[in-house]
Amino acid sequence: MTIHAFPAPSIKLIFKTFFTKNNVGLFNSEKAHEYFFSRGTCALAAAIEYVMVKRRIETIKVWLPGYFCAEALVAFEGKNVRCYFYPINKNLEPDWFVIEHKAKSESPDIFILVHYFGFINSIVRAHQFSKRNNCELIEDACHVVKLEQHPHLTIYSPRKIYSIPEGGILISKETIASSITTSGEPTSSRAVWSWLIKRLIQKLLVNLRTDWHSLAGFAVHWRAEQPITDLSCNRLANNYTKKIVTEQVNETERIIDQRRKNYASLAQVVEGKESVKPFFSHLPDNVCPYVFPLLVHSNKSVLERKLHLLGIPASSWPALPLAVNVNQIEHSNAIWLKQHILLLPLHQDLKSHQIEYMSKCIEKYVL
Repeated sequence: MTIHAFPAPSIKLIFKTFFTKNNVGLFNSEKAHEYFFSRGTCALAAAIEYVMVKRRIETIKVWLPGYFCAEALVAFEGKNVRCYFYPINKNLEPDWFVIEHKAKSESPDIFILVHYFGFINSIVRAHQFSKRNNCELIEDACHVVKLEQHPHLTIYSPRKIYSIPEGGILISKETIASSITTSGEPTSSRAVWSWLIKRLIQKLLVNLRTDWHSLAGFAVHWRAEQPITDLSCNRLANNYTKKIVTEQVNETERIIDQRRKNYASLAQVVEGKESVKPFFSHLPDNVCPYVFPLLVHSNKSVLERKLHLLGIPASSWPALPLAVNVNQIEHSNAIWLKQHILLLPLHQDLKSHQIEYMSKCIEKYVL
């Protein structure tokens, strides 16, 4: 059996989108403006560009956590952006002692707080820090379904939650369209339909319960979602993407409920194990988990390979920024977390027999 890493759209959902007329957006809030890009990192680049225009500065100082995806930097790295990667603690919260000390000599223009895996990070402390140091706070909520409020610039990546080919959203209290640069051309319809066809084939193979992860053409790409656009520009999302996500927004509560149930099932499997444990000790009521982060005390890569052979798309955090890897003392926690956290899928498209299969495989290989 093969477990698919991300949810796939149904034929019924695709059919309904042909009759979707209004793209109401994910949040439909009168108090916030929504800008829909092809990827979350493009939305982040646009947010940084907006702050540069707003503050009338040519070079901007951006503070990001050391536990950050290196690829996400491509969209804005080198564009007069000076990045400082602040250290984090082993609970994924910013190391405020180091941050406060550094801010005494040099404060940032932008402070980025990441809400990892759908769990809300220390937002109150981040808000206090940004206000005290007169810097813009950007909330990276790419793993989150929706925050309760948007007092700051906020980045979402709905393609990580919903079954859509692309999507990165920038939320702002102010109108910022005139301050940001886009490519002028949205993602091509050809790329979107190519994604849809592949996902429908995936859906068929999943329903047949075949070991399709070992088939030619799937071996490389089955474990992770492959973006359909590059990071060369701040490309806007295709109009069809907006339609297909609009249809799924109506099912958000069901999606949250199913993800939470899948999380609870996996947590129960590893309860009491000596070699592994859930990274988060409990699941708060306001959290919709993006994945199931499993803390593996030793031999994480061995367990990951075993699960791959069984058709389970376990994954690791992407490559860390070069500046983090070369400064192993300051970023020892970020490097340690990358070496010990294994990510398991728990999306809403997984069936009960798939969760049961994953549970049995984990029980077999985990002490």
